[in-house]
Amino acid sequence: MQLASLMDSPASQYFSPMLTLDQTDALKNAFPQLGNDESLLKLLRANCTHVTPKAGETLCLEGHRSSALPLVISGVVRVFKISESGREITLYHIVDGQSCVLTAASILSEGPFPAEAETDSDTRIALLPAASVTEWISRSPIWQRFIFQLVAQRMAEVITVVEEVAFQRMDRRIANFLMLRKPSDDGAIHITHQAIAAEIGTAREVVTRVLRDLERKNILELSRGHIHITNPTGLEQLSYTSRAQEYPVQGA
Repeated sequence: MQLASLMDSPASQYFSPMLTLDQTDALKNAFPQLGNDESLLKLLRANCTHVTPKAGETLCLEGHRSSALPLVISGVVRVFKISESGREITLYHIVDGQSCVLTAASILSEGPFPAEAETDSDTRIALLPAASVTEWISRSPIWQRFIFQLVAQRMAEVITVVEEVAFQRMDRRIANFLMLRKPSDDGAIHITHQAIAAEIGTAREVVTRVLRDLERKNILELSRGHIHITNPTGLEQLSYTSRAQEYPVQGA
């Protein structure tokens, strides 16, 4: 199922509207701040469309108009930018109980979507038509609060990304990225150098160079598609050391 136009064309073109009772319960569990209001929950059930894109499917393309707001029930969606040279940088991830601020901004401003969005895993999404997104802001204080909190949270995350790209050393950015990744049952982080580069907005060759340097320092071990952290304390210390070098205390 190709979903490249899922969030930028009327959902009714592809799927039947209205949620089932099971889908409504799943939405309520993922978004308790919305589901605890019975009148709003009824509106969501009547207006939302339930979709289940697989991992790696494109949800929205840069420059397209957004006509539906995604409410992620389960799974992970990555929102990212692509430079003219083809380099990617992740702006943020959308997980259970979250939505997309850039889609909301696109709907409210009636402007184009300014990034790309694709699924990182099999995902369940409730799509709310753009007309409902805007209309409910004046009708429902709970919905209004949800949209405003979404904007505040995501804008803070995007500012953090800008600060990291502009001011942080690459070894610290990679160290921080690895510290936030949960190892698999075998103790390894299953990820390629290219995937790391796409997440943090750099070239694969740069990631490889930094990782090999960390391997020489006995902080980690590399194998194809796997990274084993052998010295978590050393990895954490690298983060603090880099920060101290970037922001030295005046007079030191």
